[in-house]
Amino acid sequence: MSRRILKVKALEELGAEVMVESADSADRATMQAVKERALARFGAIHGILHAAGVPGMGLIQSKTREVAEGVFAPKIRGTLVLAEVFGDLPLDFVALFSSVTALLSQPGQSDYAAANGFLDAFARAERLRGGLPAVSIDWDAWQEVGMAVETEVPAELKAWREESLKKGLSPAQGVEALERVLRSSLAQVVVSKEDFQAQVAESYAAKSLEELAAEAVEAREVHARPVLGSAYVAPRNELEEKIAGIWQEILGIDRVGVHDNFFDLGGNSLVGLKVVARIKSELQANVTSVSLFEGPTVSAFAKLLQRSEEGEAGEAFEDRRSRGAMRRERLRQRRG
Repeated sequence: MSRRILKVKALEELGAEVMVESADSADRATMQAVKERALARFGAIHGILHAAGVPGMGLIQSKTREVAEGVFAPKIRGTLVLAEVFGDLPLDFVALFSSVTALLSQPGQSDYAAANGFLDAFARAERLRGGLPAVSIDWDAWQEVGMAVETEVPAELKAWREESLKKGLSPAQGVEALERVLRSSLAQVVVSKEDFQAQVAESYAAKSLEELAAEAVEAREVHARPVLGSAYVAPRNELEEKIAGIWQEILGIDRVGVHDNFFDLGGNSLVGLKVVARIKSELQANVTSVSLFEGPTVSAFAKLLQRSEEGEAGEAFEDRRSRGAMRRERLRQRRG
């Protein structure tokens, strides 16, 4: 909050008259009240910069409807509310702050990419029908400010984030780009310092997240098992021992019990990909990225593997039995 106050003071020192309002862009009544107060104070509203947003994070398999709707609300619902509330004004521009995430293949961004994709489509539709003077700006990361800097990311992604920020826009470059975009009559603009066509091609040709996670496994300093709601129970068979050993190595825990929950031990969806990749490699197991959510303990995960093996064996048996039945039927037809 103190940082925001300093930013407002900086604007005022530059000669701006600022009215600060705390409002939910997705709430029509709130935004209507803000509009009325702004008109009463300034007499007119000439443009809108819609920069509200909630960062997306996490694999799509683990996202809940509530989490996705939380990411959708400020961008999708917020845009529709702004159009409804301010659409009767002779606005010079409506700048929707989208993201290159809408156009690139990036892990963990399904809901955020969809929300920004809506902004792109909305701006194009408004321009085509002669509605709002909307432009959707697909921003690449900014170096010192904005969501890319302020959003907390898992430890495993910090190095990647730092590297991407080095290629980001400086605040001065961002402001210059915004001024140029607002002077144009375009419906959608990508703002990036990089060769964006190359970025698109590279993002879709990249290795799978599972492959990257497997390569990113680093030795962790081993620490004691945390205090959990369940007592420690040692692995009871060879399969549980192998699974527990992989968890211990990747999580950096000196011992993992068969009833310990992976996520209570400090695991997350990204670390889970490392675990799944190791288990697939070392145990030749048929598991997916959602397996840890289905079996979050060593015991439950071992049962998943056993059921998978039994299912494959059963399918093989059914396949052999089906082929045998077909041979018998062909023999019967020849004899008939």
